[in-house]
Amino acid sequence: MRAILFLCPFLALTGALRRSSSKSDLFFHRRRRSASRYERMSWKTHFNEYMSDLKTTSNPDGFNAKCEPFVKEPAGTSRGLILLSHGYTACPNFWALLTPKLLAKGWTVMAPLLPGHGRNPKIQSNGSSSYIVTDYSADLPLRGEEYETYSKELMVIAGKYKTANSGKKMVLNGISHGGSIALYLAMNGEVGTWDRIQLMNPMLAPPTSMGADFGLSFLRYIIPQALPVWGFLTDNRMTWGEECDRTRWPGDPRKGGTGGICQFNLENFRGVLEFGNVVEGDARQRAAKMGVFTGGLIDRIKGIWDLLKHKTWEIATNPDKPPTNLRVQLLTTSNDNSISNERVHFMAAAMRKLVVPDAGSRYCSMDAPLGHTYINPPDKPVDLDMWWLDSSRVAGGKNVVELLASFLTDGEVMPVRGTIQADSSLKGDPRCDVTQRR
Repeated sequence: MRAILFLCPFLALTGALRRSSSKSDLFFHRRRRSASRYERMSWKTHFNEYMSDLKTTSNPDGFNAKCEPFVKEPAGTSRGLILLSHGYTACPNFWALLTPKLLAKGWTVMAPLLPGHGRNPKIQSNGSSSYIVTDYSADLPLRGEEYETYSKELMVIAGKYKTANSGKKMVLNGISHGGSIALYLAMNGEVGTWDRIQLMNPMLAPPTSMGADFGLSFLRYIIPQALPVWGFLTDNRMTWGEECDRTRWPGDPRKGGTGGICQFNLENFRGVLEFGNVVEGDARQRAAKMGVFTGGLIDRIKGIWDLLKHKTWEIATNPDKPPTNLRVQLLTTSNDNSISNERVHFMAAAMRKLVVPDAGSRYCSMDAPLGHTYINPPDKPVDLDMWWLDSSRVAGGKNVVELLASFLTDGEVMPVRGTIQADSSLKGDPRCDVTQRR
C-alpha cells in the first residue's frame, strides 16, 4: 500500500476528474424524497423506518440477520439513551457483549447500522473442506457525503429523543469509523445534547499503515481521491484477511462472527477517509479557537489563522464555551495501524482544552495486544487468548467490557497506570490500566 505514495499527485489529479456514481445520486434522491415522511414520526419509529430503508438491498444473498439494528429497553424505567456506533465493515452485533451490561444498569440502548453494511456474503465450495467467500460491496457508500447524510439523520433522531425525554441523560459511544460518526454528532448537534461521549480508536485520518502520519498531513487529502484510480491499477479490493473470511465458512466454530464483512473496494474506503477528513478538520478548527494547534506544519499554520479570525470575532461577541455537562473518555490502542494514532494524540491535547477540566474526562491508551477492536471474540482467531474479557484474569477485577460500561452508565473513567513507551506516536501518553493478573 505504501507504493501509492509515489503516485499520489498523478492519481489525485486523475481521480478529481471522476464523478460520483449514479448509486450516490440515488442515495441522496431517496434521502430527499423520504425526509418529509420521517418528520412527523416519533424518535423510535423514525429510527426503525430509517434503518429499514438502509437495509434495503439488491444483494441476491440478502441481509444478514445478525446485523439487525436495534433499540432495546431496560426492565423498569429507563435512565436515558446510550447510542452505540459500530465501525466500518462491522454491524450492530459488534456490541453483543456490551449491550446487556448497559440494559442491566437501566439504560435504553440504540445501535444503528451504517449505510450499505450487513449484507450476506456469497459462499462457494472450493473443494471438500475449503470455501470462497465474496462480500457484497455494491451498497457501501462511495463518498464521504453519504456518511454526513447518515450522521445528520441520527442527529435528528437523537434530538427527537431528547425532546420526548426531557431531563434524561444521553450518552454516545463509537469505535473506529463509528468514532468519527460519534464525533460528528457531538460537534454538530445541539450544545448540551450529550452528557458523556466515549470514543474508541476513532479514525480521524488515513491509517498510519498507509504512510500518512501527521508530518505529511497533506497526504490525508490526496490519498482518498487517489484510491479509486489506484483500484484501476490493482484488483480494486481490500480485505481484512483470510482469517476474517474463515469465520463465515460453514462449520466454523465462530458461526459467522458478529456479522460484519471482510472485503470492500478501494473507492468504498475513499468515502470513509473523506468523512474522516471532514470530522478531523472540523475538530481541529474548533481546537484552534482554544489555542490548540495540531498536526503537521500546514495544519498548524491554518490553526493559527483560525485562531486569529476567532479572536477578531471575540471583540464583538462572547467566545464559545464547551457545555459544562460534557464528559469525554478517549481511548486508543498502542501501535494500532488501522487508524492514525498521531491524530488521536493531538485530539487528546485539544480535549484537555475543550472539556471541563476535572476527573470526569479521561484519555488513555490500551496495550498493543488488545488490538483495534477488543470486545468481539467471535471475529478473532479461535486460539486467541483474550484475557482482558475475563474479570478473574484482570488486575482490579473488572474486565474491559465492564470498564467501558462503567463510563457509559455511571461516568466512571478508565483507570490509568504509567505511560505508553512502545508507540512513538503516543510516547508519554497515559496508559489504560488493563493489566493481566499474575
